[in-house]
Amino acid sequence: MDIQDNMECSAEGEQLKSELDSKMAASNSKSDGEHLVSAAVLARQLKAGTPLVKLCQDPKNGNEALGAVSAKRLKSGQTSSSDSGDQTERKYIELLPQTVRKYNHLEAWLGTLDYRTVKPVMMMMSADENMQESGESGCVDSESNVAQRLAQELWAIDSDEEEPEQMTDCTNPFRFPLTDNQQAEQILNTENLSAERQMNNFIQLIQSRAAVPEYALSDAIYCVDKPKEAAALGAELPLVPISESFKIGDVLKLFVSEVYSPFQFWFHVVDGDYDMHMLEQLNHQITTFYSTLRDTDWQLPSYFMKPGYMCAVLHEFAWRRGRIVSEPLADADNVSVYLLDYGKGVNVQHKELYFLHGTFKEQPAFLMRGTLTDVYPLDLHWPENATSKFKQLVHARELHAVIKDIDIQDRILFVNLFNKSSSETTTISDLLIEAKMAGRSHNYSAELRAANCGRRLRYLRERLPTFDMLETQVFPTATDDFEEKFDNIIYMPTFFQQFQPPQLTNPFLRDLQEALANWLVKFQPEEMAWRKLNKEAHKKLKQEQQKRLQQFLTEHPNFFNELAA
Repeated sequence: MDIQDNMECSAEGEQLKSELDSKMAASNSKSDGEHLVSAAVLARQLKAGTPLVKLCQDPKNGNEALGAVSAKRLKSGQTSSSDSGDQTERKYIELLPQTVRKYNHLEAWLGTLDYRTVKPVMMMMSADENMQESGESGCVDSESNVAQRLAQELWAIDSDEEEPEQMTDCTNPFRFPLTDNQQAEQILNTENLSAERQMNNFIQLIQSRAAVPEYALSDAIYCVDKPKEAAALGAELPLVPISESFKIGDVLKLFVSEVYSPFQFWFHVVDGDYDMHMLEQLNHQITTFYSTLRDTDWQLPSYFMKPGYMCAVLHEFAWRRGRIVSEPLADADNVSVYLLDYGKGVNVQHKELYFLHGTFKEQPAFLMRGTLTDVYPLDLHWPENATSKFKQLVHARELHAVIKDIDIQDRILFVNLFNKSSSETTTISDLLIEAKMAGRSHNYSAELRAANCGRRLRYLRERLPTFDMLETQVFPTATDDFEEKFDNIIYMPTFFQQFQPPQLTNPFLRDLQEALANWLVKFQPEEMAWRKLNKEAHKKLKQEQQKRLQQFLTEHPNFFNELAA
């Protein structure tokens, strides 16, 4: 009995082995269209929302080879249980093993799975996607044809060549940069444009392709690297209330800090409002804060080094408040900075600049602008020896001053200085006149003011260069050579009489040219109003003189006869 059972099992094993070999051969002969697609294709198809059904026939109920996979789409309203085209039971599953000629990692992994352990899944097809039906009987295409067409569609989706998106009116054009050929055609093959214009267009194109274009850079962009307590881009110090703190006729004690000429110098008030005691307290607070600071986040990055940005400066082992004058070059080691509380321009290294804490921008600059009175230069500008003599008399000395006039708009105090230690009342102006370095001016006298309709005449060199030009350093370093060139600019009748801005050929003086043009815009209304007032005053004076002459001739009818005799 056992021998008979063994023979029957052996016969059944041989029959099963032959059936499996035939099925494997049939599986290997399947067309390429029925091969299982890659995981990337399946993922893209599922993401696109295209319903896809993988089905397999149970080998016990059919003649197909184990692992043969076919794909089919369901029509709208059709479910997996309504597949009437086949009489055999079908199992809808997501993944099934398949034997293929080419090695595939996904298929190799699927080959390790048993189809009985995979959970069935079914995805419905949207109503607007219908498959074409073959013939009037309504029968669907054969599974092999469907699988072949579906594989072609899926492989097309898996292609690396992406179709360009169509631009619409509301699409951002910067999302679709021009191709290299189009750029070359628009930038390099522009015969009607000059070489300079082509280069400007090319630079503009490169800048627009930056992650954040230059025109979009702002403090909101940079705030990522800026401490939230630091001063923002564009922040300014409050201004000292000139009209409330100073009056004409007041006597001050001051300390001259910086000198450009007798008409332009800067000083600190020794005793009074916003004096040197407040400046010393501020400097102590700044030094205490930054000397104990070990956080490198407060060190100023290069892209914050913009003209006008306030910062903390370590200069000559002392911490000061500063304002960046100009943006440094890419390979420059130093940065030009204007010290707000000292009126001095210095060059410091990048590592000596730090963000200015917001607390230190709440107080105004403890520095005043001053102009010496009762003198005028003996040349078109102040000679170098006269300026040197003035520096020798006033620099780093405590002096007394009398305020003789105030320019509230430009924040200038016109003062007459005299030495504190001198027992005499000799002024600094008298010392310059005695040394033949200056002439005596009477423009501050009441008689001359009355003759000019109440206006004090100001010398052109008293107005130019302005303090703003000097503080922003758009006016180059003073030399006799450049001073003469500047005289040729401002003393031209077309400039101060006709108010025409100068046309400077030197490209390094474009900032100065713009500053002079802006000054003319402010000076012209003031000058035209005074000219009109002066013209009316002279007309009125002439009428009064004629009236007096007529009255005199009426009282003395024989005046001319007596004069002739």
